[in-house]
Amino acid sequence: MNKIPYGSIVEIKLPDDRYAYGKYFFDSYLGIYDILSIKQLSINNLDGIKIKLYKCVNELLIKKGKWSIIGCHPLTGNNIYTPSLAQYAEWIAEDSIRRGAITYKGNTLYISETEYVEHLKRGHTTSVFNRPEQFPEFILNNLEEWPNYSIPVTKLKNKAL
Repeated sequence: MNKIPYGSIVEIKLPDDRYAYGKYFFDSYLGIYDILSIKQLSINNLDGIKIKLYKCVNELLIKKGKWSIIGCHPLTGNNIYTPSLAQYAEWIAEDSIRRGAITYKGNTLYISETEYVEHLKRGHTTSVFNRPEQFPEFILNNLEEWPNYSIPVTKLKNKAL
């Protein structure tokens, strides 16, 4: 199978028949644009629209044609990477915050709780779907309200968040 070029723009049909669009980055991350459309868009329609969330996806959904590549804004050098993303698990939120692990340029780094919470507030989190076919449903349920989780700040020691 061919390698998906970094910067490929992917069209994802959602369960409600709208479309979401993502940009392909290093390590199979998709940056999902802050737009849901009732009609199919061209790559030019995405100019000026920011990426709102990032998730690691199964690239076979692209390679096997489940999701379409509609064009490419080629990425090279450091641009192939997403911004740093917090390794956040909602079911162990306090542990995630205490640990302070982020993914940056394919590596795990550790940051302060304050910096970590800032990542969460921006919605810069990472996770992988065990069932990638659920990703369109995740986009539908989360894109417009992201970040939509409650950050457990009450138990963090002496942190003004």
